[in-house]
Amino acid sequence: MNAYAWRAGRSHSRQSRRPPDYCEVATVAFDGVWDPPEAPTADAPERVWLTATNSRGELAAWFTSAWWYERLRRWGRSAMTVGLAASPGALLHPRVVPVFLQLRERADRWRLAARTDGAPIRGMPSIDRLLRGPWDELAFVVAVGGCRERLLRAMCDVVELRDRRGLDRPEVVWLCRDDAADEAGRLEAQRLARQVRADRFEVLSDVGERTRCG
Repeated sequence: MNAYAWRAGRSHSRQSRRPPDYCEVATVAFDGVWDPPEAPTADAPERVWLTATNSRGELAAWFTSAWWYERLRRWGRSAMTVGLAASPGALLHPRVVPVFLQLRERADRWRLAARTDGAPIRGMPSIDRLLRGPWDELAFVVAVGGCRERLLRAMCDVVELRDRRGLDRPEVVWLCRDDAADEAGRLEAQRLARQVRADRFEVLSDVGERTRCG
């Protein structure tokens, strides 16, 4: 049975025992800027979220074999989540997907995740590509109270085809965008998440959208 629960934040006492240059969540913007700035000797973050394309769907200049080689050299043996942020064209980009497929083979302790607003998922061919892809987790970013019909249909179709094929991934996550919504809005979102048979329900700010360090 699927479980739905709000994720609690991590305790300050646990964070205070970490090295001073440790960061739980890091982000890499389209222009290659790290937040927080990358420390060459730092341990791997628990999660790193990458914005690989701009508003026109163009691939970031840093998204190269050399860039990934350096990440693998430093963090390839670390247990961490490497996530693709929702940006135009990134989810099914012909240069992004092959890189993440290689990462599945070369970094077996990495959990590969992707976020989407559902826009790239248009019909069964795109869903088939997703299910053949590298993703351990696929999170649908859903705004409370927004127009969601097409997004819900895409989520439902992904779950249905995945289960029909007997696949154990990707885990489908309903990622609630507005953590400021009232309790009634959250409960309605949870009800819809159960209806489309999402595997997990989370609130965006609880899963590391903001950087938390040291």
